[in-house]
Amino acid sequence: MLSRLISCNLFSSCLLEFDLADDLKTGDVVMRCTTPANAKMLSEIINCIVNEQEYTTMRVISEDEERSYLESLSEREAVFIAEAGGKIIGMQSIDSPYKWSDKMEHVGKMGTLELKDYRRQGLGKKMAEKTLSFAKLCTYEKIVTFVLADNVSVLRFYKSLGFKRVGTWKKQAKLWGEYKDDILMEIFL
Repeated sequence: MLSRLISCNLFSSCLLEFDLADDLKTGDVVMRCTTPANAKMLSEIINCIVNEQEYTTMRVISEDEERSYLESLSEREAVFIAEAGGKIIGMQSIDSPYKWSDKMEHVGKMGTLELKDYRRQGLGKKMAEKTLSFAKLCTYEKIVTFVLADNVSVLRFYKSLGFKRVGTWKKQAKLWGEYKDDILMEIFL
């Protein structure tokens, strides 16, 4: 089992150390903060998940779009990646959905993506431990997420982390000509 400490000093703020002794069915997994230098690999995993055409409202993105997103992150925002064998197998982000308002600086938004072969093995929970610790250090008090209503496994995943369902956006997304509801969830840190 791999065990080491990695420091994440994102934009010289919100220092966080991760103890990476993740023992998953998939083998040794390393989780770290990502940088714009990883834009190509990140866009590839996002596009792989988008192309599954199941439970995401995201669209295919370019390497340049992902790099621009990563470069736009403030010191209180981050994208963490999980790697196994040098391959990115999952990612989790924490960012501010309300950059235009200083009245909602206490609210962050979390998103999780995992490659199909690595789902339901505990990877999301391991990433969430690190991501939510980072969020606390960066003074977020509440984290929100949005999940398609028919994505039962992801709704269950966020509920297992302590997220509560607080509302529904009706017909929020239109996937392959069919309207889908989005479930709003939140957790207080």
